[in-house]
Parts: sequence; C-alpha cells; structure tokens
Amino acid sequence: MNLIFSFKIFASLLGLVGTSARLAGRVAHNAQHVATRDLKLSPILFEATLFLGETASVSKRVTTPAIPQNLEFCLLSDATGSFIDDQANLRAAASGIAKRITAASPGALFGYAAFKDTGRKDDFVYSLRQTLTTDIKAWLTAINDLRPYGGGDTQDAQWDGIACAVDIKECPTDSEYYSDEDCGFTSSDTSRKVLVVTTDAPFSKDKDIQNNLESTTAALVDNGVVLIGLKAKGAGKELDYLAKATGGSIIPLSPDGRNVADAILMGLARLPTTVVPDPHCDDLIVTFDPSSVTVISGKIANFGESIEVKDDPSLRGTVVTCTVDFLNNDVSIGTQTISITVNDWCPTTVLDSPTERLGVNRWALLNEGDTDFETVEPKKGFDVGPGKAFGVGPGKEFTIAGTHGCSCAQIIEICGYGKGHLKFGCSISVMEAFSMETPMCEEGGGLVPAFPDV
Repeated sequence: MNLIFSFKIFASLLGLVGTSARLAGRVAHNAQHVATRDLKLSPILFEATLFLGETASVSKRVTTPAIPQNLEFCLLSDATGSFIDDQANLRAAASGIAKRITAASPGALFGYAAFKDTGRKDDFVYSLRQTLTTDIKAWLTAINDLRPYGGGDTQDAQWDGIACAVDIKECPTDSEYYSDEDCGFTSSDTSRKVLVVTTDAPFSKDKDIQNNLESTTAALVDNGVVLIGLKAKGAGKELDYLAKATGGSIIPLSPDGRNVADAILMGLARLPTTVVPDPHCDDLIVTFDPSSVTVISGKIANFGESIEVKDDPSLRGTVVTCTVDFLNNDVSIGTQTISITVNDWCPTTVLDSPTERLGVNRWALLNEGDTDFETVEPKKGFDVGPGKAFGVGPGKEFTIAGTHGCSCAQIIEICGYGKGHLKFGCSISVMEAFSMETPMCEEGGGLVPAFPDV
C-alpha cells in the first residue's frame, strides 16, 4: 500500500467514495494493465488491478505451429515400376523430411506402407513396411528398402491400400495380396492422424479390389485420419474426393517426384489445427470466447479472454496469479501468465492527521510505513471492583489489513462521519464496524454497508 501523507487535503478534496459514480471512476483507473507480447502468444503476460467481481477483457492471439502437434504421419507409397524415379528421390529426401517434421512437431510418429496391384506375380494391394514409431532410423530403413517394380496395367490398388493402411479390418479377408497390420494409428482423440498417399495412376476397378470410394472414405473418417494426396501426372480424381472428405489437400508431384519433400511438408502445413485454452486458476475465473478455434496450421487463432476476480473478501489486498496453457492436440504451444492485484477498499492509503490531537480510545494511522493504528489509553484511576479499574483501556488493536486498506480519514469520508472524528480520530465502534468482513458504517443506531453499490 502506498501511504500518502495528507489527511486535510484528502478530507477536503475527496468526494463521496461510497457512490456508484466514484467507484466506477476508480474501477476505470485501476483496470489499466500491462501486457507483454511474444511471437507465438500475445499477450504472454497480463497484469491488472481489479476489484472483487470485476472483469478484465483481453484480446488473445495465438500463432499455431507450422505442423500440428502430436502428429501421426504414415506415408503410403506407390510401389509400381512407374514410381522408380519418385522412390529414388523419396529415399534422398526422407532424412530431411523427418528432421523438418520433428523440429515442428516433436515426438511425431512415422509410419510407412506401400501398395501395388493385383493379378501378377509378387503384386500386393497393401504392404506395411514400418508401423508408426518415433524411431526415425527404422522409418528411413523401410523407405530405403522399398524398390518399386511391376504394375503392368494403368490402374493400381489404391482403394484397398488406403483402407488397409487406416484399418486392417477393411482389408480383403480372402486375399493373399495384403499385410496383416495397418499403419498403427492410435485411438487418441488429441493426435492429428495423417495418411500421405503418392500415386501416378487412377484407382483400380478390378474385381479383386474390395473397397471403393464410399468404404474408403468411411474408413478414413471413422478413424479420424486426414488424407493428403501427392499426385503425379496420370493420377485420377479419386484422391481429390478423399482429401476433400477428410479435410486434407492435394499437392502436385513433379514427373520424377523431385519435389516430394516440399510436397509432403506443404500438405502437412495445410492441415486444419485446433487451439484450446486450458486455464489453471483458483482465485480467478478465466473464460474464452470461443472455447476453441480451428485454423490452418501456422495461422493465428483469435480469442476473447475474460478474467474475473472471485468474490472472496480474503483476496483483497493480495496479488493472485494463474497460468493458461494453449493446447494444440493436447500439447502446450504457449503459456500465458496472469497477475492480478486485488484492490483493497482503499487501494491508496493516506495517513491520518487529527486536526486537534489523537483522543483517548480514538484511533489513527500516524506514521508512514506503519500497519497498526495508534491510540491514547486513559490514565489509570481507582479500583471499582474485582478485576476492574476506572480508566483502563479496552485492549483493542486495529491494523490497516483489518480496515481493508483504509485509514481513519478514509473511513470518515466513506461513511460521512462528523467533525469529532476529524479532530480526535476514529472511535472504537467506528473501527470495529469498518473492520468487519464486509465494511460497515454506523447510521441511525445501526449498521449499513459502506459500499452499498458494490
């Protein structure tokens, strides 16, 4: 509390503190805040001075990561002979792809699978090469080991390959052309599951292919998997339909797949991503409108933040803090700190200066830096009975904390008391009334709230 020595000036200049207009002006003044900003979260620090029950409004900007957090990324490659050049470029680029993904989304899972066709020796509709893992070396080995060949017609087994990669239960049960495991997408509701499919051919309509647009779309949607299609010349429109149905995108591949790294990263950067504020606050009520925001990765999510001090009298005169994590797929991408100074009823305490003297059994705050009120005890007189003596003080003590930050001078102004208190200090009954949990003023032989409009 800042102590400002000037009772007379205070008494002459201060208006009626108990009125709504006065309180509204004080609220407006004290609601000023300090906000510190950074590149990802703005503001990252919010500071304000508020009364109990008062609310501050903050405009919040959260810049999302370039790639969603908690990423589960499975690459499904065309393993037919026409993709030999593309696979060579994928092998060359794979290490860089992994580094860039893990830099943007630490802990990302990597999987790898392939599809070909049916009807020829060594054909397969789906082959798992590496289940989802954080082991980048294992993922790179799987890519390096695949050598495309075969696939003699112009259509391939993408329908079954995609469905099998997402959910092995969707694979043909009577076929010899598939592996017995899918990519291994988790059941987590807080991860971003992505299947990236490369191809340069239309989807097969062969009788050995079990899945179609409807069943493959259902497999993707039911398992929460977004499809990103990397299409080289010769591919049909099927990937476009699947990408649109799952919130994914289509990225063109060059004839030899030389742009495969950029294409994969571009597709991941176009994914929708959701930010959810997660407050950790006990003494503040912190809410957001809207409660979550979905944007394209790397874009800004905007929130309206409301910060309210709980109506708890014990908080007056304290500083309360809390934090808010902004979650992307259950991973914090930024933490805001909130620091609120909760006003006493008298945020700025003035010193008392009785106009005549400090009276007997009267109370005043006299010295800068003091937190205890001073009084003058009566002189000791004669005994009037067992354990009693005329003139013995009441043994009371009053502190600035007990009077909610208000000195005697301020209590007089707030309650509208007469000149006697100005001359000699506040009486015991005045001090006791104002020191209640809800400050009270004496009026008409009873007590009334000191701040009826708050």
